[in-house]
Amino acid sequence: MRRAHIDKGFFGARGLSLERGLMDLNPEEVGVKQELASACRRVVGILDSTKWHRTALLPFVPAEKVDAIVTDAAAPAELVESWRARGVEVLAERPSRRPRPPEQLPRLYLEALGRGLGRSEEVRP
Repeated sequence: MRRAHIDKGFFGARGLSLERGLMDLNPEEVGVKQELASACRRVVGILDSTKWHRTALLPFVPAEKVDAIVTDAAAPAELVESWRARGVEVLAERPSRRPRPPEQLPRLYLEALGRGLGRSEEVRP
């Protein structure tokens, strides 16, 4: 991984802070994210609006290394503007479709399995 060069890395996070950057909870996951991020020319955080006011135990990309953030239109305007003032590109979009109600998710998952999606195949050399 140390010799890898990645143009853009997209990282989900449990929290976001102007002081601590992108944060998560799982130490093993954070270690992998730190290594991947260090190989990236650009780092893009992917967060929904609920993550903007959350904090997490472990930062994995410092705030000054975040190049862009993709979020939804409900992200807090004052924080979006604070990141933009630091030169971070923030793309806040409205969802293209309404989220599915939780009671529909198990049915959709079973339908996807029936179509072969999510099924792992044995790989032969």
